[in-house]
Amino acid sequence: MKRLRVPSTPTATAFGIMLAAHVGLAQDEKIAAESVFKEARRLMEDGRFSEACPKLAESQRLDPAVGTLLYLGECYEREGKLASAWAAFQSAASAAHNAGHTTREQMAKQKAADLEPRLPKLKVEVPPSSELPGLQVQRDELNVGAVTWGSSVPVDPGKHRVTAKAPGKQTWTKDIDIGTQPIETSVVVPRLDEAPNTARTPSTNPASSAPTTPSATAPAPAANNTQSVVVYTQPGSTPNNARSSPPRKESPAGTILRVTGLVLVGAGVGGLSLGTYYELKSQSKLQDAKSNCTTYPNDCSPQGVAFNNDSKDASKNAAIWYVTGGGVLVSGVLMYLLAPSSYVEEHATWTRPRLIPLAGMHTLGCTALSEF
Repeated sequence: MKRLRVPSTPTATAFGIMLAAHVGLAQDEKIAAESVFKEARRLMEDGRFSEACPKLAESQRLDPAVGTLLYLGECYEREGKLASAWAAFQSAASAAHNAGHTTREQMAKQKAADLEPRLPKLKVEVPPSSELPGLQVQRDELNVGAVTWGSSVPVDPGKHRVTAKAPGKQTWTKDIDIGTQPIETSVVVPRLDEAPNTARTPSTNPASSAPTTPSATAPAPAANNTQSVVVYTQPGSTPNNARSSPPRKESPAGTILRVTGLVLVGAGVGGLSLGTYYELKSQSKLQDAKSNCTTYPNDCSPQGVAFNNDSKDASKNAAIWYVTGGGVLVSGVLMYLLAPSSYVEEHATWTRPRLIPLAGMHTLGCTALSEF
């Protein structure tokens, strides 16, 4: 038996590269989000709301923030998309509540409440006679679940399309033009018609169905253009690819290592998730700090200074959880991949190395144990 020492440097290097790539990607997304946000603000000042709103939505996707949602709701309202504005304000109120921003939460709730009486609504009704197995109803390519059939849903003014389809049925579509008035428009889905039968029927040509006599000098072609091949083998013989091999036995140690590896992978993913949570919290606090500073990081109010300190604390926690979760995740993956699966009892052959993690005051790595 030989013991192979695997230094911790490759593992640490791989994790360092992964962590650096994650941090670099997150930083690039924040820079892009800030750039798109500023451009959207300029477009709103020029009254070009149809161009500004998609940019605000992209900024929110790259770097979620309560302030961006509030601007997005205002942009949609100016563009005339009242339902989208109402949804943005609702999301902003929820995000502000989770972040503990009472003032912004109340502002977003008030904005949504002011818009609600002005919203046009669309109701998609599916009567019992129209219900079919596998029926799928869509509004503008968005699925309308059965629980929302018959419910009034706020929609933006303009053209909308309702589609219904089911297996073996013809697809039904209905185009509706929703006005700006706060009225409810109903669409009833009818029972879908059967889809046309496209299966091919056998030919009825007498000439093609006439029996034929095989030629004496050539074999008759198969009816379905296929040939049957019969392979004859001597009694007691077996094909080359069916030769028996020595029985293999499951490695108990390998099973334990794989289960342990999966547990470590789950713990590592949980650590990375906590790191992501603290990173998002840090960015949210940073946005709040900037909003309470004249020229960040200078001329900040006491609340702005507090928000800035909270952002730094959350950023430190994020780094700790990223490092811890990443190290545990990499160890779990390596332990699972390098665990032995089985061995041949008759022959002492080398199988997969077994990975044993090492952790100490000055050591972080793995030892691979292989058997010959």
